[in-house]
Amino acid sequence: MTTDPNLPRRRKAYVYLGPRTWATIRRRYLEGESARALAEEFGCSQAAIRKRINREGWSKRAAALAADALEPAAVEVGAVGHPAETASDLDPRAAARRALEEATRLLLRGQTARAAEAARISELTARAADRLAGREPAEAEPDDGAELEAVRAKVAAMIEAARAEGAREADGERG
Repeated sequence: MTTDPNLPRRRKAYVYLGPRTWATIRRRYLEGESARALAEEFGCSQAAIRKRINREGWSKRAAALAADALEPAAVEVGAVGHPAETASDLDPRAAARRALEEATRLLLRGQTARAAEAARISELTARAADRLAGREPAEAEPDDGAELEAVRAKVAAMIEAARAEGAREADGERG
């Protein structure tokens, strides 16, 4: 179907996007999604997104460098210049806390599948720590359905906390 070149072109209707939506677009753009894909999904023009990118200085490179700065450096156990840790020196409770912190970081980045995996690892590590401490008999295996529901509840709580944090950031951008 072709349009008649003599007819005036129809302009796209003006679309207002609120601060939360712009915060979501910004986050997803900086995570690597294209302006075109975001414009199609949110019903605005690519030009509107590109104007925001230029006006607010969104930079995928700067976001990647900031994310790398937040990540702890990978260190091999017993590496030169690093305090030697052996498998017997590692604290399962501390490992469970680290896995839960990683799950929170992943949630804040919107990577829910990886966050759920990290939360499950945290739960399993905490349970192993309890077994090692003699708080839970090794024969007593919890019901898989109940275990999965507990992990889902934790992940849902983390998602809610991440959403609340995003709302606070969006409010900060407005004010």
